[in-house]
Amino acid sequence: MFRRSLRSGFIAALIVVASGTSALAQVGAPAPFPNPPPQPLPKRFATSSFDVQKKATSTFREERRSALPLQVSNARKLAEQLQIPCDVIDAGLLSDRPTKDPSYELVCKDSIGWIILHRDDGGTQVADCLAWQDSAAAAGRKWPRGLECLMPANSDPIVGLKPLAKRVASGCDLADAAFLGSGGQPAITRYELACRNGQGYVVDQPAPGSKASFSSITCADAAKLGAPCKLPAGGKNKAG
Repeated sequence: MFRRSLRSGFIAALIVVASGTSALAQVGAPAPFPNPPPQPLPKRFATSSFDVQKKATSTFREERRSALPLQVSNARKLAEQLQIPCDVIDAGLLSDRPTKDPSYELVCKDSIGWIILHRDDGGTQVADCLAWQDSAAAAGRKWPRGLECLMPANSDPIVGLKPLAKRVASGCDLADAAFLGSGGQPAITRYELACRNGQGYVVDQPAPGSKASFSSITCADAAKLGAPCKLPAGGKNKAG
């Protein structure tokens, strides 16, 4: 376990894209796929800390412990209050510092995991594990170590998006996925999905608590709108 300072102002700029392109966000239906510039990083930061365990294995890895049963119950209630689409079956604490507003990583039944982050500025930020993973990859060393999904059940967030892929196309056996951004009014989260059969889709899913509509288009249609898909046809992740 170790303590790691959190640049919480930086986390407010979560809307980044691992591919290096600008984040995509809905700016009022039915306008599809506008492309605003990413938010700049703020110059001032607050601090917090995260609880990460080091595993003494031949290949270094980090894992987050399950919280106590009462804490998992509290995380489940918080997820319900925030209208996160997650049937919580486990949860871990992000912070090793006592606080009245803990931040949690959620493990969801048959679905992608989430993080509920209570920032030091008083705000609450909610995003799924793929969003945290791809944002951390895009930010590189600037990203606070430990601010991503580290519970074993959330080790491959793409697997957690398989139900979403089936909703988009029953024949889509998901091979890879990317977080493209989130935001807009009403708020959405945007993904690119690559199916093993070579088909691909861009999907807008309502953010927790949002009244946005669920929508998707094929990569072919996205390209016609000036937002071509980036993942290789058939995917390269080969989600299990």
